[in-house]
Amino acid sequence: MDLDRLLEDFFATRDYSPYSARNYRRWITMAYQNCPDVFAPADAKVWETPAAKRAFKDWLNALPYAPSQKKHIFYAVRAFLRWRYDGWHPLLTMQMRFPASLPPVRAFDEAAAVRLLETFDRDTPKGIRDWALALLWMDTGLRVAEMARVSLPTLFLNQRELRVLAKGRRLRRAVFSPETAQALREWLAIRPSIAKPDVEAVFVSVGTHKGEGLTRDGLRVIVRRWGESIGVPISPHDFRRLFATVATRAGAPERIVAEAGGWRSTEMIRLYTRALRPEDIDPYSPARRVLSRVSQK
Repeated sequence: MDLDRLLEDFFATRDYSPYSARNYRRWITMAYQNCPDVFAPADAKVWETPAAKRAFKDWLNALPYAPSQKKHIFYAVRAFLRWRYDGWHPLLTMQMRFPASLPPVRAFDEAAAVRLLETFDRDTPKGIRDWALALLWMDTGLRVAEMARVSLPTLFLNQRELRVLAKGRRLRRAVFSPETAQALREWLAIRPSIAKPDVEAVFVSVGTHKGEGLTRDGLRVIVRRWGESIGVPISPHDFRRLFATVATRAGAPERIVAEAGGWRSTEMIRLYTRALRPEDIDPYSPARRVLSRVSQK
C-alpha cells in the first residue's frame, strides 16, 4: 500500500489545519509501521481474529504518551480508516478507554510571573513587545495557536477585547485589563516601524525574521527563553494554567474563569488550579467561619 499517496488523498478531503495534518500524518504512519494488519486490504480476514485488535490496543497502550495524546492517535487512525474503507472497518466499532490524567504542577506561578516581568527592558522594542505579550497572555490564557492569530483588525483596544479563531474552529472573544491595554498601545505605537506592510499579526518578530508575524513555533521559542532568563521552564500553555490559578485565587467564580479563558466547561479549570495553596481557601473556610462565632470560655 502506498501510504504517502493515500495520505495525500485523505488530507485533500479534510479541512485540517497544517498543525493537525502534520500530527495526523505522523500518528497514522506510526500505526502503519507498528500495526500493519490494521491497514490490511479490504478483503483481508485478519480482523476476524481477536488477536489483531488486541495487538493494536497493546501497541497504543504501550506508547510513552499521556492518555489524552493516545486518544488523539486512536481517533486519527479511525478517521483515516473510515475514509479508506468507506466506513466499514472493524476498528470503527472498537472501544478504548483513556483514563484522565492530571497535568503536572508547574513551577511557573505568580511569583515567577513577577520575576519574568522584571526581566523585560522596556527601553527596547523587544522589551516593549514582550511586556505586552506576557500581560495579554496572563489576562486571557490564550492557547499558543490563538495568540499567533491575534491580528490588528480583530483587536479592539478601547473595548479591551479581541476576537480570535479558537480550538474547534469557533470564534472566541477574550477580554483584558486596562494595564494590558496600555501595554498594547505602547507596543502598537512602535510596531509600524518594525512590521512588514502586509502583516496583520499584532505580535511580530524583532529579530532574525524581523517584521514577520510570530508563529506558534516562534512563540514557543520566545517563551522558552523567558523561562531560561528566570531559571524556570515555561511553555505557552503554562500561561493558561497561570490565568486559571491566579484568577481563581483572586476570587473569580468558575463560570467567569471558564468564560474568560474560553473553556466550554469548568472541568479543566479544576485540573489547572491544583496549584492552589491551603491559605487560598482560608478566607472561605467553613471551620474558621463557625469558630469565629464560638464563644470563647
